[in-house]
Amino acid sequence: FCSGMAPNCPAAAPKPNYTLCNMGTRICLNGFCDKSVCVKYGFEKCDCSSTSMEGKCQLCCQVPGNPETCTSTGSSTLQAYFNSTRVKLPPGSPCADKQGYCDRLGICRLVDADGPIARLKNFFLKLDKFEDLAEWMKSHWWAILIIIMTLAALMSSTVFLCGRTLDSDKEQGPKDDSRKVATKRGRTEIVMDNPWDEEDEKETRI
Repeated sequence: FCSGMAPNCPAAAPKPNYTLCNMGTRICLNGFCDKSVCVKYGFEKCDCSSTSMEGKCQLCCQVPGNPETCTSTGSSTLQAYFNSTRVKLPPGSPCADKQGYCDRLGICRLVDADGPIARLKNFFLKLDKFEDLAEWMKSHWWAILIIIMTLAALMSSTVFLCGRTLDSDKEQGPKDDSRKVATKRGRTEIVMDNPWDEEDEKETRI
């Protein structure tokens, strides 16, 4: 043990083999929490085939090489070894054939590898039924044709409307609304700037 009189402490002695660890789901072998507790009784660990999400996060054992014998530790088959105790897997353990994980409540949470965007894409386009995009395009050629025609119509309408707007602006020409007011020697001059007609200038005496 560590006496506290020296900076270094001796290495701790490993626990005896087959000591339960990791919340009772594994056993210690040569100082490491390594094998499943099923090995202690001559079985091997297997994935529970329960229909409930809670049952998928329970420890199941089977006869080595015989998946048909996979059963929970709380079943009558393993009653002599686990006393009908349902051993739960630790939080974060894989479940449902490694398609999910066990949460803190012992419930298997499935993980969606595709994500919400892929789910929406598959829902509308049904891409999950085809091996690749080329196969989908061959099957839905009519949808692609409609999309192309719609884009072409939108582009043509945009060009037509913008062209009419530019033509109308050219026909109106620049507006002549500028005005200059100058005062000189008691006389006020109102000068209208008009590049096309210089005869519109007026003078007013006060």
